[in-house]
Amino acid sequence: MLLRACAREGSLRGVVLAVWCVALIAVATPVSAQYQWEAVVGGGAALGNGFGDGDNSAVGAMAVFNGRLFVSVGGDTGPTCELWWTDDGTTWTRHTPDGFGDADNQGVLAMAVFDGYLYAGTINRSGSGSQVYRTNDGEVWTAANLIGFLNANNRAVTSMTVHDGQLFAGTENVVNGGQIYRSTNGTTWIPVIVDGFGLPANRAVASLQSYGGRLYAGTYRASTLFNQPAELWWTENLTDWTSAAAAGFGDNYNMAFPAMAVHDGYLFVGTSQLNFLQGKGCEVWRLDGTNLPQMVNTNGFGAGTASTSAVRFFNYNGELLLGIDHTGGGKIMRYVDLLDWDTLVAGGFGNSSNLLIADGAVLNSNLFVGTANSTQGCEVYREVSTLLVDSFESGDTTAWSSTVP
Repeated sequence: MLLRACAREGSLRGVVLAVWCVALIAVATPVSAQYQWEAVVGGGAALGNGFGDGDNSAVGAMAVFNGRLFVSVGGDTGPTCELWWTDDGTTWTRHTPDGFGDADNQGVLAMAVFDGYLYAGTINRSGSGSQVYRTNDGEVWTAANLIGFLNANNRAVTSMTVHDGQLFAGTENVVNGGQIYRSTNGTTWIPVIVDGFGLPANRAVASLQSYGGRLYAGTYRASTLFNQPAELWWTENLTDWTSAAAAGFGDNYNMAFPAMAVHDGYLFVGTSQLNFLQGKGCEVWRLDGTNLPQMVNTNGFGAGTASTSAVRFFNYNGELLLGIDHTGGGKIMRYVDLLDWDTLVAGGFGNSSNLLIADGAVLNSNLFVGTANSTQGCEVYREVSTLLVDSFESGDTTAWSSTVP
């Protein structure tokens, strides 16, 4: 499920496709000592790459529910997807059966917590359509939609969010264009958008985000040369939709908006540019819902087309982080202000085959992030500064004071 596979497949599934040790792995030379990372899957951890199976090339989605971190993994053409969970970040349990009992469920690209349940939306390669499953205990999962939302062309659930007390799911639909469905109870779904916002080339709803009383939707727009711009839309009543910005923010090579997040009162939108010859690298824009959008990074964060896609935002410790796809290994960037970003992770945590940071979630005050690695299998890393602060492992001796004469 590597982003770069999009250049081979022309499908959104390409868009979303490093010995457990006591010592911390300073693999990414953080700008601030407060960010330090250790491998918990792959990268020398007790559980190897791909959760022990190299065919699990990418983390598809991550979510925290009832004190557990759930991670879905799979591959572009490999076996049925797997779901793993942990409640401490070190001991992992594999949920069975794989693919929620359907061997054609190739991956999970979106998860959401809603009304006491955890929801997961699949990619299904059978041709019958994608599926949504839910659980209220993390153990037993049941079907929560009619397959493909009664449209077999909805082959993947590509985004999920909660807005105004309802659960929303966006799809990839290669015939009609991406669709959006909403549910008030998690099992009955009502169509909101069924035609790619009037453009079937808007093949998928790549991202959904609630902001300022509005629901925002970002598309993936398919084209042979990756030179057709994605679109960003918003609605306040779920009936009337308004364009939030010029298509592609004025750049035809911004062909997908895979990432959205709210931070510091703004809506942030990350782009994907997969035309390596004429593109300029991924971009990040911020909106306030009233004024014109403002670009807040340099193209590709100064690396041009070596950084093609802004994949996922993470809100962590009051800061906005961003995982990106980068030649030579994925990066994690930290937003400071306007064009100012810090590099927290570079070189794929010391493994250049970790081409992108695919998703992440916060468990027990620690950020976990998963990678896409088609060579060795995906990896998962944990940010552990909180563990150091709260333990006797701190290397900062100035933080100690005598309590015994």
